[in-house]
Amino acid sequence: MKHTALQQIRDQLAHFAAAFLLIACFAFLQPLVAATLAGLYLGLVREVSQHNTFNILSFKSGALLDIAFWTLGGFVGGLILMPT
Repeated sequence: MKHTALQQIRDQLAHFAAAFLLIACFAFLQPLVAATLAGLYLGLVREVSQHNTFNILSFKSGALLDIAFWTLGGFVGGLILMPT
């Protein structure tokens, strides 16, 4: 389907606005996202080393719960320590 120039401009402006808003939110929340991902990473490393397997799909619910709480700990730590 061929778009007119006006439709193309409107479509590209919508893409720009969406990207700008998402990146602006991410830039503001970057320390929180980084802390959450760090918690997730630490939990995964611990569980992988404990179970001696990289196959996280084989983890039982207890291991997944541990990873979830590592991630939550990273999130809360990032929330508390996030610069204002």
